[in-house]
Amino acid sequence: MSTVWSREALGGVEIFFMVGAPRCGTTALGAALRSHPQICFSLPKEPHYFSRLRAGWTLGRILVDYLPLYFRDWPGAGVSLGDGSTSYLYSDQAIDAINRCFPNARFIVMVRNPLEMVPSYHKKMLFLLDENEPDLARAWALQTARAWGEQLPRYCRDWRLLQYRDVGCVGARCQALLQRVDRRRVKFLLFDDFVADPLAVYRETLAFLSLPDDGRTVIKRRNTGQLAKSTMVQLMIREPRMEIARMMLIKLRRSRRFKVVGQALGRMRRSNRQPVVQDLLPPALRATLVEAFAEDVQVLSEIFGRDLGYWLDSDDAAGARPPVEAKALQGALV
Repeated sequence: MSTVWSREALGGVEIFFMVGAPRCGTTALGAALRSHPQICFSLPKEPHYFSRLRAGWTLGRILVDYLPLYFRDWPGAGVSLGDGSTSYLYSDQAIDAINRCFPNARFIVMVRNPLEMVPSYHKKMLFLLDENEPDLARAWALQTARAWGEQLPRYCRDWRLLQYRDVGCVGARCQALLQRVDRRRVKFLLFDDFVADPLAVYRETLAFLSLPDDGRTVIKRRNTGQLAKSTMVQLMIREPRMEIARMMLIKLRRSRRFKVVGQALGRMRRSNRQPVVQDLLPPALRATLVEAFAEDVQVLSEIFGRDLGYWLDSDDAAGARPPVEAKALQGALV
């Protein structure tokens, strides 16, 4: 049964936002949180609603558009709402809008070594057809031209998606977040910790959300690196560009009549994926990325209170990195 939302009801809503970063484990952690009995997670996991708000929006629109559409199954008080849109981390406007609507909202940020995150993100953009340059070094070199609207891929939804340096500078975005949100309402997580002990990070997150442990014993691997087998099929099933089309599709997904069609699209989506193995970075590209992200890694080190400089070590210096137990890799996301 759908909930009737009101301005008065907003004051008692417990809501959290997994705002980033992309390719850092948020899908695996979000899937685990979704199954918690006291969490109602948005459908889809990443609505990107607050990133799409236009000037002149009102709180009334949140009651009409956002909450009823993405949290239709919320049973009421005692169950927290969760939104997993990683785009919010890169939008000051989105964070400000969330603060205005939900002054007590909590934020979860998971970060990863940019030398791992950016190549993984590049593969994801290829899979989604936003990127058409398979060589990361060349895609990196195209950033300036693309910022001017040149050499953009035909199916790219937004040129900003291909600004790899901006996407990888998570430390700067975490600083911007802390300028707008009290640190006590922000939980910073490290991908390395999630890989090493996913259950510990999951329970730590529940504690931050003031929710009890549900006894989970496994965190499943999610959202591994993939490429599309067919461009045509990928275009048919990928997320619509227009907001009105996205909202109509979400409503159709919730209808019984659309169930069969939704299952068919799911099968098409799964059958059109092929796994991809992330190659080692060429020395020249690695040096470029180290230089580009050295300052940002230092910012993250200060935020976490941990020296993350080992992220930028050469492959030969792998022995200097904190060890990761192989048995825990079942919960990793690559």
